[in-house]
Amino acid sequence: LVFSGGSFDTAHAAPVIGVPMGRGRLRPGQRLRIDYFAVSPVFGSAVASCLTHPGVAEYMQQSIAALSRNYPWAGFLLNYDEIRQLRNDADETSGFKSPGQLLAWHVKLATRIARAASASARLYIWDDMFNPFHNAAPQRSETDAYFLANGSLEGSWSGLDPAELVMMTWGPCDEDAPIPSGGDVCRYRSGLRFFAGHGFRQVVGGYYDFSPCAGCPRNGTAAAEREHRFTSGIPGVDGFMYTTWASNNADHRPDYSQMCDYARTLRALASADERTELQV
Repeated sequence: LVFSGGSFDTAHAAPVIGVPMGRGRLRPGQRLRIDYFAVSPVFGSAVASCLTHPGVAEYMQQSIAALSRNYPWAGFLLNYDEIRQLRNDADETSGFKSPGQLLAWHVKLATRIARAASASARLYIWDDMFNPFHNAAPQRSETDAYFLANGSLEGSWSGLDPAELVMMTWGPCDEDAPIPSGGDVCRYRSGLRFFAGHGFRQVVGGYYDFSPCAGCPRNGTAAAEREHRFTSGIPGVDGFMYTTWASNNADHRPDYSQMCDYARTLRALASADERTELQV
């Protein structure tokens, strides 16, 4: 990839590869092995950053400082979500033994940066890159990594501070339901229990405007009832979030038509079980 005109260009002249001095000459037809670091685009053109690069921390500091100055928000969301390439350059591989170790270090840095900018704001974070029952599951083989992460994300949660961060635990699925043919094993309640056991407050990243699975709810009331059941008996669940993913809809626009039913149902359920402080 070549950075050009504000974007990463995949159509460009190939780089010239030189032969190190003292290694002799190449013969016509000789096969070579080249060791290199590279970034690969995902979702078309998105690329990952080197988390150890000073410019990343500088951007984070400038961004959160500007937000804190200009907006009286009560909280900020740290957008660690589906990071599909990690520990793929010389600095990251030499400094960290695994993507999990790298991410644990980096989220500690991000928490310090956010707290320095705002002493009182609540800090939220998506759970998936730190959840051992989601994307941070233990790596059982060399091919069992998360997308292009170079190694295991196991242990990434060690960088999270329950005194500072509220988990946004998303992707609710029914752990007790039969696994459909070719489907993934659901461990949603296991993830909720994991973070609750480590002292974290949580918000359920709930109802999606479109759900591809056959048994998933198609309206806000059913989604609210289902997700409320998933949290039964789990301490520290502060609220539920009506989560929209625009790309899931045919017109690529979020659908808010079920939001009121979702909120009303959850408030009624919370009142019935005396969870009156629930945030929706």
